[in-house]
Amino acid sequence: MRHKLVMVMLSVALIVSLILTGCAEPAAPPAPPAPPAPPAPPAEPEWPKTILFGSSSPTTSSWYPLHVKMAELGGRGMGIPVTVVYPGGGEACLNAWYNGELDVTHATVPATYEAIHGLGSWEGKPIENRLRELYMRDACPCPMAVREDSDINGFADLEGKNIFVGYPGSTSYGQCSKSLDALGIEYEEFVGSLPDGIAAFKDGRIDAFFKAAGGRSVDSAHMDIMSTTPIKFLSLTKDETQKIQAKYPWLTFIDYPAGWYEQLPDLGPITINIYDNNGITDKDFPEELAYRWTKSVIENWDETAAVFPANEFYDPIAALMRLPPDVYLHPGAIRYYREIGAEIPESAIPPEMK
Repeated sequence: MRHKLVMVMLSVALIVSLILTGCAEPAAPPAPPAPPAPPAPPAEPEWPKTILFGSSSPTTSSWYPLHVKMAELGGRGMGIPVTVVYPGGGEACLNAWYNGELDVTHATVPATYEAIHGLGSWEGKPIENRLRELYMRDACPCPMAVREDSDINGFADLEGKNIFVGYPGSTSYGQCSKSLDALGIEYEEFVGSLPDGIAAFKDGRIDAFFKAAGGRSVDSAHMDIMSTTPIKFLSLTKDETQKIQAKYPWLTFIDYPAGWYEQLPDLGPITINIYDNNGITDKDFPEELAYRWTKSVIENWDETAAVFPANEFYDPIAALMRLPPDVYLHPGAIRYYREIGAEIPESAIPPEMK
């Protein structure tokens, strides 16, 4: 009896198995081979692992925080660490860049023009024009300061005086010395660093102090002097500016109304030297990096004004139209400026884009 029961159960299991097998879906055919992967995009050129950035102002200057901020913005736009170094003023930075010691640097428009054309400090030895501009950085009005109680009331009164014309290697130095030369003013030059010049003026060892200021504020160097010594700024006359430009046509000037500098509310209208500053690199600097650097600086301009209030009054796009001939923009920078519809002087287009 038990044997029959086992046989019946096996028969039922077999029938159920056959029924289930018949109801199952047929096995899926093997999957076709995967299509070949699309080719990888071309590799970008090998980019530098770090960037050495030249500041044209010492750490004691009110410009230094601006330079650090612009270096940080450039690095932010490229994802590459940027180290700020101080070789000296605008001319010293330009020489350091040309000698391969810097990748990007701040310089000045007058210095770049003179270097390219073999003028000023580059007399008879113009540099190869590898220089390419990324952006205009700010403008430097350069007043001549004397003591408030001084009998020096104009540039003509500087004859025979002892003057700090700027620290060696600075564009301020070139602006002042060339202006005094064009005016035929003989003077004693005080040679020293910016701190040396400040100390000498406060001690009464020099009669006049020439230093760039910014926006509507005097420089921190002036503030240091004013902590113990009241000052006033000298104004150039129209005849004097014309005489200077007749000899040095790339020097420029600006007219300020009375009370322009908030720290000197009693100062009348003045005309003083001014020059634009720029951020430059080499023509072989990768185009994509130049594009990113320029884009990051310009699109975050409010951050530069936060650390350097003078930039609130400066339009870096409009300033492009002040570039003198043979000072070229980098193709990467041009790409960005064209994207935003900025006006670019034809003379700023480099030969490699023509």
